[in-house]
Amino acid sequence: MNHQNRPKPQPTDNEVEHALAEVLHLAGMAFPKNAEDVEAMEEDVDPESVPTPDVEKLRRQLAGEPVVSIAPVGSFTPFSSGEIAENLAMAARNGSTLSPEVRRLMDADRADHEKAKRQP
Repeated sequence: MNHQNRPKPQPTDNEVEHALAEVLHLAGMAFPKNAEDVEAMEEDVDPESVPTPDVEKLRRQLAGEPVVSIAPVGSFTPFSSGEIAENLAMAARNGSTLSPEVRRLMDADRADHEKAKRQP
């Protein structure tokens, strides 16, 4: 097996906990060490103002997995011409043509979408 393809071992819960504590400490955030510290924090801090850390994301980062963020798509920009859209659709299908039945369903779906867009 190639050294680069060898899977990295998953960090243990203790390793994740230690890394999270270290990050919080380095960020200047309090990290309680005993029950009295927890009690004092609960009195002073509004729980709604404290973000919850993404432990699974931290675990993946510690394991060396790439961090991928996907931006939500709010809307799209229509193509300037139908020919461009058709060429891109054909490229997405690896150049193959659509069957008449699939073409009919796609055209009907497109017409329904356009009709829904025009209605208030």
